[in-house]
Amino acid sequence: MKEKLKVWGIPMTMVILIIGGMFLHQLLKVKEPPQKDWSRSVFLDQSFKDRPQLFSGSGDLFISSGGKIQGLTVKEGLQVEEKQALDVDVSGSNPYWTDGKKVIYYEDAKLLSHEGGKVSILSEGVTGIETNTSNVYYWTGGTLYEMDPLTMDAGEIHSFKQEIDQVTIGKDGDALVQTKADDTHVQFHYIDREQRVSAPFLLLEKNSSKQVENATYEIADGQLTLFYSETARSQGQLTTATYKVKLPVDEVGDELQKAEKVRFVNADNGLDLESPGDIQLAEIDGEATLLLTAEGQEIGDFNAIALYKAVPNEDGSYQALRLNTTRHLTQSPLPLSDNKVVWFNYNGGTYELYGTSQNDEVIKSSLHWTKASVKEALLNGTLMLFSSLVTGLTSFYWVLPSLFILILLNIFKPNVFEREGISMAEYVTILIFLIMPFTYTGKAMGDYYYQVAPDILSFSGSGYAVMILISLLTALVWKFGRNEEWGPFAGVFYFMGTYILLYISLIGPYMFNLF
Repeated sequence: MKEKLKVWGIPMTMVILIIGGMFLHQLLKVKEPPQKDWSRSVFLDQSFKDRPQLFSGSGDLFISSGGKIQGLTVKEGLQVEEKQALDVDVSGSNPYWTDGKKVIYYEDAKLLSHEGGKVSILSEGVTGIETNTSNVYYWTGGTLYEMDPLTMDAGEIHSFKQEIDQVTIGKDGDALVQTKADDTHVQFHYIDREQRVSAPFLLLEKNSSKQVENATYEIADGQLTLFYSETARSQGQLTTATYKVKLPVDEVGDELQKAEKVRFVNADNGLDLESPGDIQLAEIDGEATLLLTAEGQEIGDFNAIALYKAVPNEDGSYQALRLNTTRHLTQSPLPLSDNKVVWFNYNGGTYELYGTSQNDEVIKSSLHWTKASVKEALLNGTLMLFSSLVTGLTSFYWVLPSLFILILLNIFKPNVFEREGISMAEYVTILIFLIMPFTYTGKAMGDYYYQVAPDILSFSGSGYAVMILISLLTALVWKFGRNEEWGPFAGVFYFMGTYILLYISLIGPYMFNLF
């Protein structure tokens, strides 16, 4: 019994301690902010069954859902103060405008106003609407109108020959208008603050299998920069990509432009973001930034959609930094200021309002364990254990050269195995085995490994250092745990088994992200 405890107790104790350290690391990770100077995601005590629509105006946040519009004041510390709800049913995903008393919205081809319980028809035959804090744009066919929501005075901006498809309102009274060039294409026009309308400067395909969405733009340093998403469906596969067009404002409309695809690179792991969406230009951290959603790439994300901010790199790509720590579908992100962002986290049943902030008090209060964060850490640790099994399966070939040599020696020189003590054959086959992990580790330690592994295992040259450490630990276990009555076969396999156990326990959980 004592001999068995020595043989199996030493390596298993090491494995248990290593796994315990991995779970401790995950518990510490769920207390870390997504980025320096940003808080972890904070639940704002607002949940909705029906998909909500956000509007920010008059310094407040308004949420339309379930036949009501709930007004909220989100303070600097992410404290939420509820205002009186308005009994207005804003149907579908149509934009609306409100100041907490009056609501202007679109329904059944009508532009409606709701105030004091009374609904008024402002215009009929309306085919679309777009709003921002101080403007309401609506259109009937190809004619675009602008309305002052406070006075409800409206005037025609321009009448296009083609039907208007979408409008994006700028910051300074300008706008981008998409019109239907034909049944399968849309074209972009620019309207400046003097309401001068350009000729089309961009022509894009848009049909049942390809959609153009999330158009957002800015005018800076005499340049117009436009971003948009393109969602395409082919053979049942849905793909999303982001494109960019940049040209001098005074050349808009001179000729049709060609958009270039935007590449978003995750700053945490160097991987390209997949399925970027909900793109919008915003001022974050005092600089022009792209706010977007894309597939999460962290442990436990499964098919989660995460929130990122992106800034340009010198090579033309965009560096994306994650801003949220929620693990479901991030929808409708909205910057309330340059240091405060809110969004909905859809968990499959409800839409929960979350926020993140650069406020020092919010950051401090968010960096603590909760029941949900501890559960997340335990789940992540369990998933990583399953990932380590893949490391074990894919590293099985390490034993083959040593096994082959032992078999040959057993056939052609069986007397080697009859000597007392540890034979030279055992040492040689162990040395050959120790070479094999070097053919594996360099390739397996990719960007994901350096993103999720603790610092003690992910420094420069850590691959060699970790293998040397595991070799030394295995040698100690082999020296003190090996049964003296064993032959070379048992001794070599005890060494190899111990090495692989320590390897998949120590660094195996960080090599493959299966989830």
